[in-house]
Amino acid sequence: MSRNRLFVLMLAFVAIAWAIGFAVMLFSNHPQRKAEAHVERGNYEEAAEIYQRLAAAESEPFKRLSYHHSLARCWVHLERHEEAVAACGNAIADLEHMLAEDRCPLAPADATDMLVRLYKLRSISHERLKNPDAAGDDDSRARRVNAGFQNRVERFDQFEKELDRVIRESPPDEIEQSVQAVRHPE
Repeated sequence: MSRNRLFVLMLAFVAIAWAIGFAVMLFSNHPQRKAEAHVERGNYEEAAEIYQRLAAAESEPFKRLSYHHSLARCWVHLERHEEAVAACGNAIADLEHMLAEDRCPLAPADATDMLVRLYKLRSISHERLKNPDAAGDDDSRARRVNAGFQNRVERFDQFEKELDRVIRESPPDEIEQSVQAVRHPE
């Protein structure tokens, strides 16, 4: 092989390696992936900031719904319940808007599942706002309140699991009745 051919092959290899490295860098630096990595590490503050920016910049309702839902869960973990209620409200509005315009990419059962989860998450945050933590000098009361909140979050997780099972086994008219009961509690 001549030196020129070898040089061209090396140059082509470097160009391909650079292009692959650049593509990997772009893929790994996507803000949503960064936010998900922060959530996995328990760094909810950073994840919330990223989800806020993504939700504000997104024009597609389905992606915005996903960002608002993730943002609400971050706010709950940070015990910033006013923001969680607002994020849930935004996600519910996006989902109901998509459903009203018949533009929701989710199957009806999945859309109902998401709507129920959002209402339940908003309900937990409302409840938490009504019972804020006690003052710093009453540590035992603060621990009891926090334990009660953790219990509600665990019950919510159990509710989500049960909801998944019920949705798989329930006919669509029963699911619609459940959604109406959640939307308009008596």
